[in-house]
Amino acid sequence: MTVFFQGVGKYSGRYADNGVYEIIKQGTYFDMHRNAWTPERYAAGEKITYPALSTKSNTNFTANDFFITNRAFTRLRNAEVAVNLPKSWISPIGLKSARVYVGGQNLFTWSKNFVMTHLDPEGNSAIGYPITRTFSVGFNTSF
Repeated sequence: MTVFFQGVGKYSGRYADNGVYEIIKQGTYFDMHRNAWTPERYAAGEKITYPALSTKSNTNFTANDFFITNRAFTRLRNAEVAVNLPKSWISPIGLKSARVYVGGQNLFTWSKNFVMTHLDPEGNSAIGYPITRTFSVGFNTSF
């Protein structure tokens, strides 16, 4: 069995552009936009996850600390489980060795206090491609 974790701590970064600002490219909305600031939501003490939405350029485009987020993370980058089959199983069919394995890459990411959950904490793009999760199954043998 092999397991490889990767991560970084005490790291913050600023997100901007498409995927964060709601009016770029005719609007790209995510869960964080659903609870945007409104006078009514603020007065009721409801959860606010985004500044006030707008259909034109506004103060959201001015650098501010709302868009600085904790980007510390730990990622299970690779994991593999392998079994060497017993010689008593494989020698009758003419094999010297046989190994069966199952593995995966980018299996899970833990990210504490990461506000923009649709974003990769390791990437710079606010609306890039997500990390690809890959699974593999294999069989190695020698005659």
